[in-house]
Amino acid sequence: MLSESQNKIVKRAFNILLKDSLNGEPITDDTRAAEICQLSAAKYEKEVFGVLFLNNQNQLIAHEILFTGCLTSASVYPRQVLTKVLHYSASCIIIFHNHPSGNLEFSMADRQITEKLVKGLSLFDVRILDHVLVTKSGTTSMAKYGLI
Repeated sequence: MLSESQNKIVKRAFNILLKDSLNGEPITDDTRAAEICQLSAAKYEKEVFGVLFLNNQNQLIAHEILFTGCLTSASVYPRQVLTKVLHYSASCIIIFHNHPSGNLEFSMADRQITEKLVKGLSLFDVRILDHVLVTKSGTTSMAKYGLI
């Protein structure tokens, strides 16, 4: 088990490696976004909710797991998402969460929080490009199915 300071160091290192691996290339397809999200969230045994923060050219600014829940849910607070969006001056984001159960279907709660975030962030001219659902065995995307 890592200490809190060690976790912060690992998190910073991961963000640096992630940004370097993209070489400033924009995230333009759902496959690339899904790979990043799966790498970030599939390992957790509790449900987590994270965000890829992008600039106006869809280049990655930062990536964070914002909320950790329990085995079957994680509470998401739109105000805290907005605070992070403003902190990074992101013009668009990709949100993601995992289902430790392996279920690759969006729940009604998943759809509701996505809709709430889309509406709220649009007031600040911030677009949500996708909501990616992650399991250890795969991913699915709301954008892929026209749900966002």
